[in-house]
Amino acid sequence: DEVGLSWSGIEFRSGNFADIANISAESKFNSVNGVLFDFGFRSYHIDESGRGFSYTKDEPLDMRYESTQISADRTQINAEKVVNEWPENRLEEIFTEYGEERDSRKIAKAIVESRQIKQIRTTGELIDILNTVIASNAIKTYSRIFQALRIVVNNELENIKRGLEGAWGILKPNGRIVAISFHSLEDRLVKNFFNSKKQEGVGEVL
Repeated sequence: DEVGLSWSGIEFRSGNFADIANISAESKFNSVNGVLFDFGFRSYHIDESGRGFSYTKDEPLDMRYESTQISADRTQINAEKVVNEWPENRLEEIFTEYGEERDSRKIAKAIVESRQIKQIRTTGELIDILNTVIASNAIKTYSRIFQALRIVVNNELENIKRGLEGAWGILKPNGRIVAISFHSLEDRLVKNFFNSKKQEGVGEVL
């Protein structure tokens, strides 16, 4: 009302886009002309969450979008659990795969050595560890490591895959899916999905 918009006919639902098919069914619209995905988030909400998303603040290592976030094996997961309990080779793997960080091996080793002395509880403690192995481009490395942890904690890439498949399932013939992505990992998933539909002969990349 404050900006003169009419919300007639619009239904707002809170949920993960991975569950788009179920949310669509519950809202009784099982066939749609188009789906728009925006894989970004408002940085203000993240920065002010107090959950350790930003390397500029010393906060608890949480990084869950929702306090009930669980992992693929159905156990409770947050960033503190990842850095303190996951094996060194797995940490190296996620920093490489989800952060595209060149010093993943050194960083994973430093984290494991540090947690044997003291549990890593806050973003500030994690930054202190990173600083022991970073030679240059510290801010870029901070961003990559925090991105990797955030992605794995919230299962972001798998959710994108599920969301795209779910959207395809509710799309009418000649309908469109549009996705706004913000980094190469998301972009690659979207392009691969669209290209796969083109190769199957069931869709076109516009």
